[in-house]
Amino acid sequence: TRALYQYMPIPPIGYEPLERELFCSIYYLRNLCNEDKFPDWKIDQPVKLLKDCLEAWKLEVEKKGSDISIDGALKTLGLEMNGEYLPEEKSIRKAYFKTSQQVPP
Repeated sequence: TRALYQYMPIPPIGYEPLERELFCSIYYLRNLCNEDKFPDWKIDQPVKLLKDCLEAWKLEVEKKGSDISIDGALKTLGLEMNGEYLPEEKSIRKAYFKTSQQVPP
């Protein structure tokens, strides 16, 4: 048997403290240069880290933005803008939970 899932786009989710961070191998790159916080941080596989850094930068440069707008995401969730304002976070969470139960992953 074959399962068919309906596509449900979601806008990108951001975590502000890590928004401008680049994660490579097992490190956030900014931390590698922080000798105050991590004075003796040993890099077990420096060649692998360098290759991962180069690959991550390449992907970052080639990254394209999301093609779904906030209005499109709200429409998918069955919500509307309230004038210039987004619906309350509580309403968005409730609508997302309800929609996610209707649409398998």
